[in-house]
Amino acid sequence: ASPASYSANIHELASVDHKSGEVLRTAVIRGDTHMTQRILAGQPSPETLAIVFPLTKKLSNADRYRMVELFLKRSLSGPCLHAALHDAINEDVTQRDNSLIKLLLKYEADVNFSQGTGLTSLIKQRDIELLGTLLQKASPQTAAARLQDVMQVSDHRARYEMTTMLLSAGAAIGTKEIS
Repeated sequence: ASPASYSANIHELASVDHKSGEVLRTAVIRGDTHMTQRILAGQPSPETLAIVFPLTKKLSNADRYRMVELFLKRSLSGPCLHAALHDAINEDVTQRDNSLIKLLLKYEADVNFSQGTGLTSLIKQRDIELLGTLLQKASPQTAAARLQDVMQVSDHRARYEMTTMLLSAGAAIGTKEIS
């Protein structure tokens, strides 16, 4: 191999994006926050972050929180961030990590992502407290889109309370129809 191709190979191996972020993937899967932090300092591409970040879901709540925080501090944004909020909300109520949800919101995760479908599980579980928190950041369109979910709640008191919350969030404003 020529010296030029040799140095190109060294550069490729040193890249945090090499093989779709294989080194970063390994560090995340192992829950190695120290190594992950060092690799993230190498500024992986948004594509690598989008590939690796979802692996944080496989970690325990404590490890997941720390790992997600590292990614957020390295400016994780866009659909990947919004999907993370959606996933965190959709966890079974016994596994849900409200501190992780608050962290994602702090870094501007958008509750309106995918018309706020993440709110559907909160409505079905009648988690009125968390729903109220998230509706503070919901658009009128998202609130309107979730009215159909509330209408399927059998407990009339919970249905009334959630309908009132959605209407207070602007469900009837700026929408042509509620399907």
